[in-house]
Amino acid sequence: MLKKYLEEFHNLSPSALLFLSSNLCWSFAFGIIGVIFNLYLLEIGIIEQQIGTITSCAAFAGTLMSLIMSAVIPSAGYRNTVVTASFLSFFALNLILFTDSFYWILFFYILNGIGTALIGTTQSPM
Repeated sequence: MLKKYLEEFHNLSPSALLFLSSNLCWSFAFGIIGVIFNLYLLEIGIIEQQIGTITSCAAFAGTLMSLIMSAVIPSAGYRNTVVTASFLSFFALNLILFTDSFYWILFFYILNGIGTALIGTTQSPM
């Protein structure tokens, strides 16, 4: 069974292998960022309940935006959406470092959640 699986894996096209490897790296990186980010929030004085609010609001906003944008992305363009969402996430995560206000962190992390969700929404069809 494992031998057959490995044979099928080796028969994948270079594009499929690139997609799988980018998904692996992306998932690993965002998993690590999530852990480090939560530890950072604890260090600057954000309490656990607020951390839960921050992460759940970002996940909800990202999910909602993915549902809405799935209809708009084909006309906006996949490449444009990925580039815009990447910059949105990048700037939102960097701006978090300049504040210790719960509300600003919540706002910027929601923007990051939206950007991350849009990247995930547009990644598969590319």
